[in-house]
Amino acid sequence: MTGIDPKKKLRLILICLMMSLSACLVSGASFLNFNSKVKLDTSAYPVCRHITAGEMIRAASGAGKSTDIRNGSYYAVSGIMKTKNDSNRKFSLISDPSSKKAITCTASDAEVINGISLYGPGDHVTVYGKLTLDIFSNISIKVCRIETENSAASDSSFYSPINGLAVNVNTMDTKTLGNGKFVYRIPQAWKSVEHDIPSEDLGVMEGYQYRLNELKKSEYAESFFVCYFDIDKFVAIKDKGNNLKLIEEAILRDILRKDNNDRLEKFPSKSVTTYYGAPYRYYQDTYEKMTGDKYQAEFIFQEAGEDGIVVYLYIYNTQKVREPDENIMLTMRLAEVR
Repeated sequence: MTGIDPKKKLRLILICLMMSLSACLVSGASFLNFNSKVKLDTSAYPVCRHITAGEMIRAASGAGKSTDIRNGSYYAVSGIMKTKNDSNRKFSLISDPSSKKAITCTASDAEVINGISLYGPGDHVTVYGKLTLDIFSNISIKVCRIETENSAASDSSFYSPINGLAVNVNTMDTKTLGNGKFVYRIPQAWKSVEHDIPSEDLGVMEGYQYRLNELKKSEYAESFFVCYFDIDKFVAIKDKGNNLKLIEEAILRDILRKDNNDRLEKFPSKSVTTYYGAPYRYYQDTYEKMTGDKYQAEFIFQEAGEDGIVVYLYIYNTQKVREPDENIMLTMRLAEVR
């Protein structure tokens, strides 16, 4: 591969992955399935940061010193319902009865509209949804969920999957890769199924495997990997701008056991900038065992500074896993490239 030092040839095979799914990856018939939707779709499974209506209004006006908000991101906003129209499709949210500025909340989903109908002016609620902030600092939320305000709703340390339970990030375990260049958090429960890839001789790339099926007591393999690829360590040439795609393709070929004669479908299969600003490049490959069990491997690549690449890898049985583990989406949402 152009730009790869032969003495530092990429050997990134995650041995545990190959062992646990050997029948699938080696004995099974491989086929590519790029038309199916990826599970790790951040737009389909957003995670909301908790904030009060007052904090959001102050941040939008530029008065918020410690709280930043991002247009297009998702929030769980707590406040008081001030007004509501008869159709239950639109209402305003304020921080306190004396507030002069309000957040406009709208809904189009029938289930959400029905939920809004249960509340009226003066009720303390938490709304979950996508923020739109215009050039005049007017705030609107496209509501995906509404509930009675709870104690976690006003604490900015809490994050919630759009239809999940609130999690305090301070209770999560913090992991660091790439000498501090990449930091992410995992739920405490994951520590019991965590495996250090280089320390346990599972591979050479720095990172961890989380065997989620063990938590779920499932016989069907389901693993999430978080890895850091050190370009300085494995790649001789420094012209990353011209070689980043080649490096990522080499990682894919090595993990998927594809040589240069094997066809690698379009890469990336899609590129997105998430609602929280992270640029992701996706690739997916699907394998079928002789028994008919199908497993999908989903990759996400993200640049980490000048000399690193973050690699997320999710392996799951396509017939058993209908939705991704909410904690995966939370872990990705809270990850930080420094």
